[in-house]
Amino acid sequence: VTTTAGGNPELIEDRKAGLLVPTGDRVGLEAALREMLADPALRTALAANAKLKAGAFSEARMVEQTAAFFEKQV
Repeated sequence: VTTTAGGNPELIEDRKAGLLVPTGDRVGLEAALREMLADPALRTALAANAKLKAGAFSEARMVEQTAAFFEKQV
């Protein structure tokens, strides 16, 4: 569960890798937290998807993409 502030929506796709709540929405935040607490299957599914998404931001992938960029420049 996170807010839509900053780069969070880039990392967390709502209802696929987590739950996004508009920044400042206290009622929405509470509802999202309660939903996560009440639904173990949802937690498991979101966690699995989030782990896959995190791989796109790994150090190894960053190095690979940076090297590919510089190879194109030469």
